[in-house]
Amino acid sequence: MVIAFAALERLDLAGRADEVLEPTVMLPQIGQGALAVECRAGDAEVSEQLGLIDDAPTRAAVEAERAYLAVLGGGCDLPVGALAHQLADGTITLEALLASVDGHVVLRATVTDRDPVEAGRAAAEELLERQGGERLLVDAGLAR
Repeated sequence: MVIAFAALERLDLAGRADEVLEPTVMLPQIGQGALAVECRAGDAEVSEQLGLIDDAPTRAAVEAERAYLAVLGGGCDLPVGALAHQLADGTITLEALLASVDGHVVLRATVTDRDPVEAGRAAAEELLERQGGERLLVDAGLAR
């Protein structure tokens, strides 16, 4: 069974992991390891307090990953992975993966951009249009 290592760490069970897969082997699903908190629209007091715990680099990374997934048009059924990081200069580097359902074809792209959403879109475009990912989605019945 594959479980997000971040979840094991939060549960204080990291020592029970048999193996930790590096991103070069397997990219995580979009948004893995990130926590989000929502509040009512217009609730300025709670929104201000939540701003105190916002982690801008993590938010930017998740925005890039979610933008990638949005272009693909999918959710949990798609054989995808992504991992984004905000660099010291504020740019986002996004590693993205799209695979065939059987795992025999794995496409990867790495994109760097100052805008997280553009990084996600560019990674999707690279995989779908230039590397043949659109065909993988069609073959899997997951065409966008």
